[in-house]
Amino acid sequence: MASAKQPPAVASDSADSLSGRLQTLVAYASTVVQDPGSTVNPPREPSNDASRAALEAFEELGELLRTKAQHGLVTAHTLGEGGMGVVRLARQVALDRPVAVKTLKDAVRSRDMSLELLREAWITGSLEHPNVVPVYDLAMDPEGGPAIVLKRIEGVVWRDLLQDPEAVRQRFGAGDLLDWNLRTLISVCNAVAFAHERGIVHRDLKPENVMLGRFGEVYVLDWGIAVTTRADNPRLPHASAALAMAGTPHYMAPEMLGDPLRPVGSHSDIYLLGATLFEVLTGRPPHHASTLTEMIASIITSECELSEDIPGEIADVCRRAMAREPADRFPSVEGFRDAVEEFLHHRGSLALTHIAEANHRQLRAASAAGASVEELYARLGECRFGYRAALSSWSENSAARRGLTAVLVELAEHELALHKPHAAAMLLAECPDRPEELSRRVDQAQKLADREQQRLGQLQLDNDITVGRRTRLTLMGMLGAVWTCAPLAAHVYAERLTARIFAGCAVAMLLFSIALGIWARDSMNKTLMNRRLQWTVLTVILAQLALGLLALTGLVQLREVLVLLPVFYTMGSAMVSIWLEPRLWPSTAIGFLSIGLALIKPEWTFLGFSAYSLVLTASVVSVWYQRKDLSYARDVIATRARPS
Repeated sequence: MASAKQPPAVASDSADSLSGRLQTLVAYASTVVQDPGSTVNPPREPSNDASRAALEAFEELGELLRTKAQHGLVTAHTLGEGGMGVVRLARQVALDRPVAVKTLKDAVRSRDMSLELLREAWITGSLEHPNVVPVYDLAMDPEGGPAIVLKRIEGVVWRDLLQDPEAVRQRFGAGDLLDWNLRTLISVCNAVAFAHERGIVHRDLKPENVMLGRFGEVYVLDWGIAVTTRADNPRLPHASAALAMAGTPHYMAPEMLGDPLRPVGSHSDIYLLGATLFEVLTGRPPHHASTLTEMIASIITSECELSEDIPGEIADVCRRAMAREPADRFPSVEGFRDAVEEFLHHRGSLALTHIAEANHRQLRAASAAGASVEELYARLGECRFGYRAALSSWSENSAARRGLTAVLVELAEHELALHKPHAAAMLLAECPDRPEELSRRVDQAQKLADREQQRLGQLQLDNDITVGRRTRLTLMGMLGAVWTCAPLAAHVYAERLTARIFAGCAVAMLLFSIALGIWARDSMNKTLMNRRLQWTVLTVILAQLALGLLALTGLVQLREVLVLLPVFYTMGSAMVSIWLEPRLWPSTAIGFLSIGLALIKPEWTFLGFSAYSLVLTASVVSVWYQRKDLSYARDVIATRARPS
C-alpha cells in the first residue's frame, strides 16, 4: 500500500493565478521534499448531487450492509495501511475463500473520506480486467464506513522486486531481468489502456502501486486519486477540474503540479508509464532533489537523462513518453506499449549487434597492430556474420546497418591501400550504404588494375613459349635440314660454286622461308616470341641474300662472302639465345667456333657451317620438344610477365 499525504487547505484569489499555484506548491513542500515517493492526495473535492446521492444510498443500506459484513466476513490480521485506509485479511464465509477488506482508518473517518473510498470502489469495480484487482463486494464496517471486499493477492510489490533482482530470479525463474520487467510494464499498460477506454485516468502509476502475484500475475493498485474524462460519470471528479497538485513527486508529470492551462488526462498516465520505465532502466525514479525548488525544476523540465549503456531504441521510447509537452508524448497508452513490445522483439537483434560491435573493435585493434590478412578476414567474418544476423532479425536495425557498412568500408580501404581494388569492390558490394567517394576511387582503381592485367596478360601471352611449339619444331626442323645439307653439298661441289649459284640459292632459301611463314602464320603470329623468331630467321636469310648480291655484283669476292655467312647465322642464333631461349647457347658457341674455323681454314667453311646447323637443329628439338619443358616455360612466363 502506498502512503498518502493530505496537504493543508490553501486559499487563493483565483485558481489560475501564479501566486495561487506557488502557495499550493509551498503547502505541499513537506511531502514533495521529505517524502517524494509518497502519493500526494489532492484537496477533497466537494461532493456533487450524484456523489451525495450515492453516499446517502449507501448509508440507507447501512443495517443491511453491516449485517452482511458481520455474517459474510471473518476478519483476521492487518495486511497493510495507507494514508487513509487499512487493508485486513478476511475470509468470505459463503465461498470459503480469503479476501482483502479495505476500510477507513479511524483517524480520518468522515463522510468526505467515506465518499473517497466509495469512489475508489466504484472505479476499481468498473474495471473488470485481468490486471486490475477484482472487487468482490461492497459492505459496511462496524463504524458505518465503506468496506471494499477485494481479491486477496499473495504477492510482492513490484518496486521491491526492482530493488532485488535475485528475488525475481528465484520467484519467477527470470533469466533476463530487463525482459521480465518490460513484460510486467506491458501488463500495466494493458490495465491503463482499459481504464482510459472507460474514461478513467489513474494519476498515480508507479512500481509501488503494482503487485506481482505468486504466478506472475500483474495487478495495478490504488485508484484512489483517479479522475474521469467523461461527462457521463458524475460520481467521479472530472479531469478538467483536477487543478491541484496530485500524484507522486518522484514520477510526476509537469501538468500534475496543477496548471489550469494544461489539465491532466490520459497523457499524464503515459508520462507516469515513461517514468516507471525510467526506473526499470536505471534503478531509480526520474525526479530527485534535496530542495523544493530543485524538485519542481526537475518535474517541470523533465529532462530524461539516460546513460549510453541503455539501448537507444528503448531510451528513445522513455524520452518520448516523458516529454515535457503532452503533445510530444505517445498519443495513447497502446502506442507506448507497442513501442516497448517492438523493442522486446528487436532485443535479439540488438544483442547480436552488441556482440558484432565488440568484434568490430577487436578487428580495428588487430588492423592497427598490423595483423595478417588471414587474421583480419577471420575477424571480419565474425563481424559480418553478427551484423547480418542482426539485420536478418530486424531489417530496420540502424546500428547493425551502420556497423556492417563501417566494417566493410574499413576493410575496403585496407584492400585499396594494398592495391587490391577488386577485393575492395567485393566488400563494397555488401555495404548496405555504399559511400560514393570510396566507390568512385575503387572504380578508378579497378579500371587501372584491369588495364594493367590486360597488359600483363598480353605480355604473358607474348612470352609464352608453349604457344606454337609444334609449329616451331616443324619449321626449325625443315630449315635445319636445309641449313645442314646445303653446306655439305656446297663443300662437295665447291669448285663449281659461283656467285650466281650462291645468289640463286639465297633467293631460293628466301622463297622457301616465306612459304613456310605463310603456312605457319596462324601459330607463329600469336606471340611476340614467335614473331621475333620469324623476323630473326628472315633477317638472317635476307643478310645471306645481300651477301649473294654483293658477290654477284663483284663488289666482294665469293671467298670473302662465304666466310661472312656463318657470322650472320651465328649472330642470329646469339640473339635468339639472348631474348628468346637461353638454352640454345651451346649452338651459338658452335657457331662462333665455325667462324674461327672459316678464318683459319676457309676451305672448311661449309663443313663448320653444316656442323653448326646440325647442333642448332638438335638443340631446338631437345629444348622445345620435351614435355618437362612446360614447367620451365611457366617459370619463364612468370618471370617475363612480372611488372618492373
